[in-house]
Formats: sequence, structure tokens, C-alpha cells
Amino acid sequence: MSKIVPISLTEFLLLLEEARNSHWAEKEPMPICFEQNKGIIESCLKTPFQTAFGKSIYKTFIEKSAILFYLLIKNHPL
Repeated sequence: MSKIVPISLTEFLLLLEEARNSHWAEKEPMPICFEQNKGIIESCLKTPFQTAFGKSIYKTFIEKSAILFYLLIKNHPL
């Protein structure tokens, strides 16, 4: 079984840039990441890997991805 590793803020911003370029090529709008929102994004990226009493709160890939997407939508960092 593969280990699930967190994505860094730098990696996330690179992926966001790739997505933005792809959307702009099709003349579709894509949000810009403002400097003040980078802390919110970093918090969203770290949350799926939180532990309590030495155990992961979000154990599976599905749980980790669900909480990440939920937080990115709820906190509006983009």
C-alpha cells in the first residue's frame, strides 16, 4: 500500500498555475491566489494529516481528499 503524503504549498501553487494556464488557453476565468490567502491554503493542506492521540483523524485517501476539498470551498482562499 502506498503512503499518502501531504502536498506542499509550493506544489499546490504550481498545480494551480498549471490549471490557470489551461483554463486561460480556453478563455475560461480562473481565480488568482493572493498573498494573504496563502496561510489559509497551507492550513487547508495540513488539516487532512492531523492526528489525535497518535492516530490519524482522516485515515483514508477519500477522507483526506474530502476534508481538503471541503476546506478549500468553505474558506474561499482562491
